[in-house]
Amino acid sequence: MEGFERSSNEPAQGATPPIRAGKFLAPATLPGQLERSALLEQLQPRDGLRLILISACPGYGKTTLLQQYRERCLAEGRRVLWCNLDALDKDPQRLTQVLLTGLRDIGLIEAGDNPAAESSAAQREHWLLEHIAASDDAFTLLMDEFEVLDQTPALEFIQQLLKALPMGATLAIASRTTPQINLGRLRARGELLEIGTDALRLSPDETATYILQKRQLPLDLADIESLHERTEGWICGIYLATLSLQRHGDPAAFIASYNGSNPALAEYFGEDVLARQTAQVQQFLLETCVLARFCPALCDAVTGRHDNQSMIESLERANLFVMATDEQRQWFRYHPLFADFLLQTLKRHPDLFERQHQKAASWYFANERLVEALEHLFTAHAVDEAATQLVLHIDELVENGHASLLMRWLSRIPVEIRDVHPRLGIAYAWALLHARRHKDALQVLENPALAQEHHYVHPLLLLIGDRVDEALVAATELLLQLGPEDKLQYRVTAFVQICALFYTGRFDEARKMLGGAGLREAQQESTYLRDVTDALETMLDLTQGQLDSALTRADTAMRRSRESLAGTPPVGYPVLQTIHCVVLYETDAVDEARRRLTELLPYARQHAAPDSLISTHVLLARLAYLHGDRPAWMRYLADLDQLGQLAGSTRILCSTWLERARVATLENRLDTADHAMRAAEQLSDWEQPGVTLSANDVDTPFIARQRLRIAQGDSACVDTLRQAMAHALERHQHRRALKLRLLLVLALDGAKHHKEALEHLTAALRLASHVGFIRTFLDEGAPLAAVLERWSVTYHGQEEALGIGSGFIARLLRGENSHRKVEPKREDEPQTTLSTRELQVVRLLALGYRNREIAEKMFLSELTVKSHLRKINSKLGAGGRTEAVSIARAQGLLD
Repeated sequence: MEGFERSSNEPAQGATPPIRAGKFLAPATLPGQLERSALLEQLQPRDGLRLILISACPGYGKTTLLQQYRERCLAEGRRVLWCNLDALDKDPQRLTQVLLTGLRDIGLIEAGDNPAAESSAAQREHWLLEHIAASDDAFTLLMDEFEVLDQTPALEFIQQLLKALPMGATLAIASRTTPQINLGRLRARGELLEIGTDALRLSPDETATYILQKRQLPLDLADIESLHERTEGWICGIYLATLSLQRHGDPAAFIASYNGSNPALAEYFGEDVLARQTAQVQQFLLETCVLARFCPALCDAVTGRHDNQSMIESLERANLFVMATDEQRQWFRYHPLFADFLLQTLKRHPDLFERQHQKAASWYFANERLVEALEHLFTAHAVDEAATQLVLHIDELVENGHASLLMRWLSRIPVEIRDVHPRLGIAYAWALLHARRHKDALQVLENPALAQEHHYVHPLLLLIGDRVDEALVAATELLLQLGPEDKLQYRVTAFVQICALFYTGRFDEARKMLGGAGLREAQQESTYLRDVTDALETMLDLTQGQLDSALTRADTAMRRSRESLAGTPPVGYPVLQTIHCVVLYETDAVDEARRRLTELLPYARQHAAPDSLISTHVLLARLAYLHGDRPAWMRYLADLDQLGQLAGSTRILCSTWLERARVATLENRLDTADHAMRAAEQLSDWEQPGVTLSANDVDTPFIARQRLRIAQGDSACVDTLRQAMAHALERHQHRRALKLRLLLVLALDGAKHHKEALEHLTAALRLASHVGFIRTFLDEGAPLAAVLERWSVTYHGQEEALGIGSGFIARLLRGENSHRKVEPKREDEPQTTLSTRELQVVRLLALGYRNREIAEKMFLSELTVKSHLRKINSKLGAGGRTEAVSIARAQGLLD
C-alpha cells in the first residue's frame, strides 16, 4: 500500500496566479478517434436543457466526447468556450476571472466591459452572472476535468451559474466524479442530461470499428470479441492493448493474458488512478480487491471498519471502477482489469493477501455461502482448513453436482491429506468420472486408504462404461449394505440402479423407485438431483412413446431449473438440458433445439456422460445437415469422434459412424454407407441383449443396417423388422417400435407390398399424431416422404376416421420440404483423389503423428508437410486435421 503518495496541486497562499497558457485551448482532433455518433445525437441542444454531465471512470473517453460535442456546436454556429479546469480554479474568485476572460475571448462579453475595480469578489461574481443571464446568443460552456472543483464555494458558484444561464445556453462538463451541485432538482425539472460509464462503453460493433478502421489492426472477429469482453468496452484498456498488439505475433494469446498486470495498464492504474486517492481509499481498495463481489457487510468483515457503506457510495460517486451488480444496489464489483491490478499490487504483501482471503472465507462460512468460502480458502493456500471444511460439506457438494468445482479443489489437496479424509478420495473419484477420466478414477478408488468406504462411485463407473448389467448388480448389492446415515451413498447408488433398470426395460420398477420417499427427499434438498429425476422421467416418457408428456415435463423442469440456477451453467452431467433438446428436436422445434444445443455444447464437451455427449453432437450434426451446412455436419461428427477416442468409448465412436451411414444411405451413396456400417459394426461391442441406452434408443447398428438393406433392395429384411418391432412393443419401447415400423413400411413398399405398407403407416400415424412425433418420420428423408404422399392420396379426407389427428399428414409433408437440404451425391460420383504423398500424410495423421514427426518419417521439411495438409483439407472439404482424418476414413482412404 505504500508507494502511492497523493499528488497535490493546491494553490500557494497569496495573490491569484495568472491564467496559464492553453486554459481555453481544446485538444486537437486526434487521428484514430472514434466518432460517437449515437451519443452526440443525445447531446443536441433542446429547450430547457441547462446541464450536460459526462461523468465516468477514468479512460472512458469523456474528454473525447466533449471535444466532439464542441466541434458539432461550432459547426452549428454556436459560440463555444472550452475551459480546462485545474486545482487553482476551486477558488470562486479565480473561477470568476477564468470565465470572464474566456467569455470575452469568444465575444460574449465586450472587451472593455469590466466590473468596477474596487468591487468585492461577491460583486464581481454577481456582475458576471448578470451579464451571462442577459446574453441573447446561443452558447455552450465546456468544462473539462471538473472533478478538481471539490470544494463547496466553487460548487455553489457553479449552481448559481446554472440558474443564470439564459434560454439556448448550456453548460457541459466532463468529470471523473459526480459533482455535488443539486443534480436532483435539475433532473426533476428535465434540465439535466447525464452520460455515464455504461453509456460510454464501446459496443462490440464500435470496438470492431475502432480496432479495424481506426487502429488498423488485422484482428479476426473472435479476437476482437474476446478483447471487448476482457475490457468491458473500456476505451483506454482497448487502446493500450492495441499498442502491444502492434508488435505481438500471437494476438489470441496476448488477449487471453491481457489483465491488470500488463505493464501499460499497471502504469496507467498506478499513476493516473490509485496515486490520486487518499491513503484511506487506497487501503480500502487493496483490502477488498480479493472479493469478486462485495457488499458493505462483507467489506466490514475484511477491513475491520464499519463505515464501508459510505465508502462504497463515495467510490461510486468518484467513478472509481466500481459498479453495482444488482438492481437493489446491494452488491458491487470492480472492473476486472482494475481488480487484476489491485490484486497484483496486494500480492507484493503475501501475508496480507492470504489474511484478506481468510477473512472473506470466514464471512462466507458464517453466511452459509459454501462455494465462495472454499474458493477463498484455496486461494489463501489454507489447504488443511479447506480439507477440513470440505469433509463437513462434501455430501452437499456431490448431491448438487458440483463436479468441476470438486475436481479443481480436490486436485489441489495433496494425497496424504486426502488419505486422512477418505470421503474426499471417494468424492475425487466421482469428480474424475464427470471429467471422463475413468482410469484416474479407478486409480483413486484402488487407494488402500479408501478400503473401508462404501464405493458409491464404482456402480456409477460401471454404468458410464456401458456395463449396465454389472452396474445394476453392484448398485443393488451396495444398497443392501447402506444404512440411514449413508444418505449420499444411497442417493447416488439409487440413481445408478434406476438408470440401469431403465436401460434394461424395467420401466415400472424405475418409476416406482423415482417416486420413493428417499428420492423425494433428495429432490427437495438438491436442485441437481431434482433435475436428474426430471430427466429420467422425461426419458421414460419418450421411450414409452409419450412424447407429449415428455415435452410438458421437460419444459416445466427446465423453467424451474433456470429459475433455481439464476442463469448459471448446468452442474454435474447436463442430462436434463440434453433430453430437453432431444424432445424439442423430435417435435421438429429445430430452431429452438439448435439454439439450446449450441449453448449447451461447450459444457457438454467438458462434463457430459456418453449419452449426453452423443445426443448433443449428433443432433447438432443433423441440424447443420438440414440447413445445408455439410462442413458443420462433418465437423460435429469429427469432434465427437475425437472425444470418443479420448474417452476410449466404442459407443461414442460407433455413433459417429451410424450417423455417417444414415446420411450416406439417404443420399443413395450405398457403397459409402456400407463402409460406414462396417466401421460401426466393428465398434458395436457395447450392445447387450435386453439393454437399450438412451442416446441410441433408435440409432443402433441393427437399425442402421436395416435402413441400408432396404435401400439396397433386400426384401429379406421384412421379417427381421417384423420380429424386432414385435419385441419392442412387448417391452413397451414405443418410440423404438415406431422407428422400426417406419422402416418396415419402407421395406414392404420396396418389396411391392404396397397395401400392407400403407396399413402399417396408418398405425404409425395414429400413434404419432396424438403425441407429436415428427422427426422420427422426417429423418427417413425422401423415401418415406414418397410413401406419405401416396398415403395422403389413397386416404384423402379419412384421417379422423382412421384415428389420425387432423392436419398431421400435411404437417409431415410440409416439414419434409421446409428445411433446405444438401443435394444428394450420386453413387457414380468420383471419390476424392489424393496423391500418394497426401495419402501417406493423412495415414500418419490418423496414427496421431504431429507435423514434425510426419516430416521426419517422410524425409520432408515441416513446411512441405503443411503444404500437403492444406491440399488435403481443400480436396476433402475439411476444416482441420481431425476432420480430414474422419472424412478420409469415411471414404475408405485409410483401408
